[in-house]
Amino acid sequence: MSDNVFEDFQALDEEILTDFFASIEENKDTIEDMVESIEQVGLSDEKFIEIFRHLHSFKGNLNVCFLDPLVPVIHHLESIMRRVRDKELPYNLSFGTLVLDTVENVYNFMCSISKKQEVDMNNIGEWVNVLLHLERCTSDNFEAECLKMNGQEAPQVDHEHDESDSPEIFQLFSTFASLIDKLGHFKHAHSRRQAKLALAMNLQLNKPCDDTQLLAAVYMHNFGMAFIPHEFFDASGNTSDRQQLVQRALDTTLKLMNLFPEWAEATKMIEQHMENFDGTGYPNHLEGDNIHIGSKMIAILDKFLSQTHAVEQQHRRKTLFSAVSEINQLQGSHFDPEIVEVFNAVVREAISNKDNLFE
Repeated sequence: MSDNVFEDFQALDEEILTDFFASIEENKDTIEDMVESIEQVGLSDEKFIEIFRHLHSFKGNLNVCFLDPLVPVIHHLESIMRRVRDKELPYNLSFGTLVLDTVENVYNFMCSISKKQEVDMNNIGEWVNVLLHLERCTSDNFEAECLKMNGQEAPQVDHEHDESDSPEIFQLFSTFASLIDKLGHFKHAHSRRQAKLALAMNLQLNKPCDDTQLLAAVYMHNFGMAFIPHEFFDASGNTSDRQQLVQRALDTTLKLMNLFPEWAEATKMIEQHMENFDGTGYPNHLEGDNIHIGSKMIAILDKFLSQTHAVEQQHRRKTLFSAVSEINQLQGSHFDPEIVEVFNAVVREAISNKDNLFE
């Protein structure tokens, strides 16, 4: 190969590249659908077969189109999937997230290569090493290692509460979020994207929020919106009526969350996530430091992702930088200026690392 190991791929005819990306996107979407279906209704041989089929197709297309350095990433992911299928390793939500992230990362890497953007070849080696490590895990440490690879700690349960209940409830929150994502108002994996951004902001702030409580709030704050009529999401209509519907949705969510006292901090974040920094929000017109810091993060991310990742009315979707610009314009009124600066830092770091959070 020449100094540019991807020049053969970049030299492909435009029609071939278009066909290639259409096939890859079909593989990617199907894998995503199967993983989310497993999380919602459980494992089945048919779903594993479908994932394998599309991973094979993904890998074959990479090979045919001269993207050989990316092939080992998918190959080792297949090997782990095979061990899970054969019951040598347990399937868990963190592994599902890892599958989605790996496929998404490879896809974004390909997009960068096709645009002749500079790419870091070391990242490919790092991905392969991560997958090799997981491939060699035992059933006892597999879930913990998956959590580490996803950049999360395992959910910590308050020992004053029933340890047997909380992990299942947390998984239920994640499942609810996936179901709400599928309503069609947002792109696939909306809640995962928001969760990653929230964790990154929390880390930048030296973790003022418990990560697990923050994730529960991210997953559940839109729960009540599942009961709002679909036409509500059209921007037209009476503002007062819309606010009443949103308040009703929030009340529905809080009634559910109040059933679980161990998630009190998450519940508080949810209750306050529509408050504005200047006191003009609702339901209680809180302002400044009276608003939970987790609520402030969720408010910013809700605004950002609603502008950049809404499925409907795509002509109204904003670019990354126009959305970031609007977030900054609203600091001091809707948003806490300090949290906006943290959001800016997370965006800057993601751009620098060619992260996939904004795809």
